[in-house]
Amino acid sequence: MMKHTTTMSSALLALLLFVIVVVANAQGLSLDCTDPKSVQRVKQEKPSTLQNVKDCGCSDIPGFVKAVAGNVTVTTTGSNVSALCFGSITTVNGSVVARGSFKHGAISTANFGNVSMVGGDVVLSRNLNLTTLDFGSVASIGGNLDLSYNRLTTIKFGSLTTVGGTFDLWYNEFQKLHFGGLNTISGALNLSYNLALTNVDFGKLTHVGGDLDIVKTGLGSIDLTPLTSIGGSLNLTDNSIGSVDFGSLTSVTGSVDLAWTIADTLHLRNLTSVGGDLNLGGCMFDTVNMAKLTTVGGSLNIGWNSLDAFDSKSLTHIGGFLDLSFNELGNVTFPKLTHVGGYLDLSGNDFDSIDFGSALVRIDGYLDCSTNSLLNTINFGALTTVSGYLDVTDTDLTQLDCRGLGSCIKADSSVSTIQWR
Repeated sequence: MMKHTTTMSSALLALLLFVIVVVANAQGLSLDCTDPKSVQRVKQEKPSTLQNVKDCGCSDIPGFVKAVAGNVTVTTTGSNVSALCFGSITTVNGSVVARGSFKHGAISTANFGNVSMVGGDVVLSRNLNLTTLDFGSVASIGGNLDLSYNRLTTIKFGSLTTVGGTFDLWYNEFQKLHFGGLNTISGALNLSYNLALTNVDFGKLTHVGGDLDIVKTGLGSIDLTPLTSIGGSLNLTDNSIGSVDFGSLTSVTGSVDLAWTIADTLHLRNLTSVGGDLNLGGCMFDTVNMAKLTTVGGSLNIGWNSLDAFDSKSLTHIGGFLDLSFNELGNVTFPKLTHVGGYLDLSGNDFDSIDFGSALVRIDGYLDCSTNSLLNTINFGALTTVSGYLDVTDTDLTQLDCRGLGSCIKADSSVSTIQWR
């Protein structure tokens, strides 16, 4: 009896191993629609999950295939496929790649069908005949989303809420862009070099984990609502716009660069911190609202604008230099700022007096108050250290109590006395 039982168990074990091998082989099958043997084997074994799918047209993917463990790809060589399709597939655990070349695109249309999740990247770039794209039921993309160098005029984000990596949209042809229900991009977002883009609505997008680049577009205004945080830097350079509104944005981990972007008004009303530099130089702003800004980890450059007022009532720390030169400022105060980590440049304004107040005690670079033709009074307040030179040339000062500040005093001959405390 024991021998019979042992024989039976061995037979069952062998059968079980056979089934496991068959299932494993079936589940590990890939479908290459340019290879007749691959197509025939998939038809025979009817797996619900394929390892990879390559160069398959809309009618080539059998209805029994529901998932892809690896990648779905369309290549530009060896394939007559012009459409990216998924049949009955609902899940792609790997990446979706249809990357063309600058001479020949891989696809002209894309239909995500029933796909709800892509675990890796979605790369649909350099497809010069791809003009519209609808993500349909896709709710999440685990990796990067690259739609650069197409001729997209319309994008519908459908159910998409999350991109786990970087989102590249540069070099397309859309005029309007609405992010719909997309609320999180864990990497960078690049909208640069979309010259036809005149309107962008960030929809429900609240967080970009990397850099946000909007360089050289056709936008007449920029409103970052409802973004609340940017984990990298914000680059809005080389645009010509009427206004820039940071909306709900409270923090930028990296730098903010708007240098030489032509605009009238800048609203940073909710921005409290910038981890790197804040560069607003040469933008021709006549109004900048940054009443809640407390910390700039790098330098703050607002030089060469048209400001007649600068609200710095919340500023407590600037890690680099502070440049307010060549504006139209008649008054400036620093009620909470205790330390400037670089130079402080107030030259080329309309000051008749400057009062450094009771908080600012140290400037780690030079202090330039020159080229203020109306300036006749400077009160250094609590300031005890200026590490560089002190320049008061081209002013209306007749005397100055320097209190030992600055390693070198630059003053006009009309300043009859330079007093030291």
